[in-house]
Amino acid sequence: QEEWHVATGHKDLQCGIQAVLNQGVELVVISRGEQGALATNGDYVVDSSALANLDIAGTTGAGDAFMAAIISRLLPEFYKHGGSLRHIEKGTVQAALDFANVVGGLACTKAGAIPALPTTKEVDRFLASRRRQADPSFDGSTISRNALAEMIDHTFLRPYCETTDEIEKLCC
Repeated sequence: QEEWHVATGHKDLQCGIQAVLNQGVELVVISRGEQGALATNGDYVVDSSALANLDIAGTTGAGDAFMAAIISRLLPEFYKHGGSLRHIEKGTVQAALDFANVVGGLACTKAGAIPALPTTKEVDRFLASRRRQADPSFDGSTISRNALAEMIDHTFLRPYCETTDEIEKLCC
């Protein structure tokens, strides 16, 4: 809250968001620790709740982990939209925000900054576990296939592989 006031000149979150958007910022992303996170482009607002029931070892690096995760998810979208964040679809921003929230939350479960950063595998396991709790019939295969599909779009494999099946043949 104090940082927000210093950065925007507004104590009220909504007034601060509007002031930032009025300055030409295309997408505002705010991590709020135990209150979760939110993002808005002025046309929509997405919210992601903080993770519950975690054994907290420390919060050092959690914000940095969150920001690295959100940037890693939104940067490819920035390029897909011609160097703009303004027109990224709401669902895409929601998925990126949820992913970043998990990364930031899991970074709190270990001591230190760098040692606490979760791997993609740890994040996938956590998401699969949460999904299994919500849907006992979920077998976890969607997470790994989604991870492979992301490799097509976001890694060196793009010139060599056009489909998830082709990546599976190379990697698995």
